[in-house]
Amino acid sequence: LPTYSRIFEVLHSKAEEVGVQLEPAKFVCDFETALILAIQGNFPNTQVQGCFFHFCQAVVQQVGRLGLRNDYINNQEIRKKVKMLMALAFLPVHLVPAGFEIINVWTSGQLEALFQYFQQEWLPATKIKLWNV
Repeated sequence: LPTYSRIFEVLHSKAEEVGVQLEPAKFVCDFETALILAIQGNFPNTQVQGCFFHFCQAVVQQVGRLGLRNDYINNQEIRKKVKMLMALAFLPVHLVPAGFEIINVWTSGQLEALFQYFQQEWLPATKIKLWNV
């Protein structure tokens, strides 16, 4: 068994020993695929919610990978656009794609690659529910 599944199996077993039924309503975690799949497999009635901190961290790390770190620090407009991407997490799920398009309309140059990354990584319908607060 993969590690996470094994951990959840042990948790279920120990909870059963003490007479507790493990049925969490929600799990908040980072965006590690193996962890999310293990939660969904072991707790099928539990909502999986991605951590907002880890969502923002992933976006900022991509800013660095794209060589935009200094621009993010020194350019108020770039910093504002990046923060607007992160703020999409606070829109209702059904409005996130439209919100992204509104921000993206005014995006060009240095930030195009970041917006492409965001669209591919975070905008698939199955993903939005994970990071939406």
